Amino acid sequence: MHRAINLSGKGVPNTFKEILTEFASNKNSATEMRSGAIKSLFKIDIDLAERQWRDLLINPTCVGCAEESAYLGLASIAEMRKKPADGIFWIDRYINSRDYVSPFSPRMWKWFADLPEGDWRSRSRLTDAYAMRMHFAIASGDFGKVKESIEDMLGFAEDCKCGVTPIRLALLQLAEAEINKGHRQEPLRILGYVATQPLDAYLTAQVDQLRKKLGSEPKREDSPWDSPARATKPRRPPTADPGIKTTGSKT
Repeated sequence: MHRAINLSGKGVPNTFKEILTEFASNKNSATEMRSGAIKSLFKIDIDLAERQWRDLLINPTCVGCAEESAYLGLASIAEMRKKPADGIFWIDRYINSRDYVSPFSPRMWKWFADLPEGDWRSRSRLTDAYAMRMHFAIASGDFGKVKESIEDMLGFAEDCKCGVTPIRLALLQLAEAEINKGHRQEPLRILGYVATQPLDAYLTAQVDQLRKKLGSEPKREDSPWDSPARATKPRRPPTADPGIKTTGSKT
């Protein structure tokens, strides 16, 4: 069944949806089994998948792995529906459900600048989660949250020895978003930080494209922006629902 769904997507018999819905909604089943069924249901009907993810979260026996899947699934649904505020709400819960990593410190900009492409493995699930949060923040026009997400990616990269390329791509995506908003000094500084790093051919071309778009040559920078060190965790789950309907969710 799962193979048929992967190959056919929404073009599968309605019986498949009924079977998956039965598995997903069965409160007597193990949460891991329900989670697996909802992941497949997501590929067929996101409305049904959303209802089942929310229902799973209020299950008092919901184990950590299923809870993480629910948060990530709801964030993915928000991305498909182009609802960045909802997306940030859920992806923050996913990130904070994971084991914690080193808090960001400005000193990290210096050692990161010298890392060549391919020196570490490219990414991890948490790297992708931070990148998703950054994209939600760009869609919301909240560049402060974008910078916070990139700093969090950098803090995580030091622990996992991963994410060099995703972080540089994120910096360039922020620079482009700033340019598109008519900003000049902010993207110039980001480019001044990234341009002198040991980049591969693709990233070098991206930097050149943004330089041409700005019509200016950036000067060398030691960091892409000014930010203080963090003495504690960069984020904690909010204690109150920020105006988003989250009936059935954990906070």
